[in-house]
Amino acid sequence: MAAESLGKVISSVTSVISLGIPLGMFVAGPIAERAGVSAWIIGVGSILSLIGILSYLCSRRFDRGPALVLPAR
Repeated sequence: MAAESLGKVISSVTSVISLGIPLGMFVAGPIAERAGVSAWIIGVGSILSLIGILSYLCSRRFDRGPALVLPAR
């Protein structure tokens, strides 16, 4: 990817991530009201922990490669 495009890519990714915040609140609010806040936090924490472990296990093979070296300008 060209260095000139990195700013545009990062701003696009940040915008997409920022859209997830209100969407998460929209989903979490009604579920937390019905299930209870404690149950919701435990459930979401368990799911996120599982995702983190699976992501680590699936991406370990990429950690063994050579370091990324950016070309000189």
